[in-house]
Amino acid sequence: MNIEPLTSGSIYVEGKRKKSILEMSKKEQQEVYSKMQIIFQDPYSSLNPRLSALDIVMEPLFKENKEEAKKKALDILEFVGISNEDALKLSNTFSGGQRQRIGIARAVVTRPDFILCDEPTSALDASTQAQVINLLKDLQKEFDLTYLFISHNLGVVEYIADRIAVMYRGKLVELGTTEQIINNAQHPYTKRLLNSTPIMDPSKARKKCLKNSKFLTKIFAIRGKRKKLEEIEEGHFVLK
Repeated sequence: MNIEPLTSGSIYVEGKRKKSILEMSKKEQQEVYSKMQIIFQDPYSSLNPRLSALDIVMEPLFKENKEEAKKKALDILEFVGISNEDALKLSNTFSGGQRQRIGIARAVVTRPDFILCDEPTSALDASTQAQVINLLKDLQKEFDLTYLFISHNLGVVEYIADRIAVMYRGKLVELGTTEQIINNAQHPYTKRLLNSTPIMDPSKARKKCLKNSKFLTKIFAIRGKRKKLEEIEEGHFVLK
């Protein structure tokens, strides 16, 4: 989404391999980016505390008629659980879960094709996480949205994703359907993620993290010369 410069690789939209986004003209890039939105991780720093929920959601509609934009904003706010009365309140008066709902409404109000969800539930408590995830699924069904959902929580990923890509130290190590990854994980890092359980004792947790880090560093050192993803079954790729 051009927030950070690309260091390597190419990006193709909608499976069109004729031209990477980086090879497009600025006008072509603007057209592509206009169909994309983002939901940020932190619902506190991603909203302007001096604006009302309504003003925040109306911002992306600045090119539209003010009354039409207001109606669209109020409608989507109501859909995500913010009433018309509450829509006039400043964003800093809402709870974390409500703020994230406002952020989601802002992302969806332009009816994009693609939304990048950057760990949208990691700053929320467990019960609020479940509500937000269910809201995202409802919105996806209602508006036919495509999500790229970034998370460290495999339980959440399993619930919301159709396909899963596992990354380690900036490299893609496994890619497949949710069922393939959850039920037939092949890469050591994926297996460690699936087998990991929270440890309450900080010193023991630190030792486990250190052990895992050394193990994975060793794995990558052994396999350092073989960096290609191999298809082990239809649609299931593993770095070997």
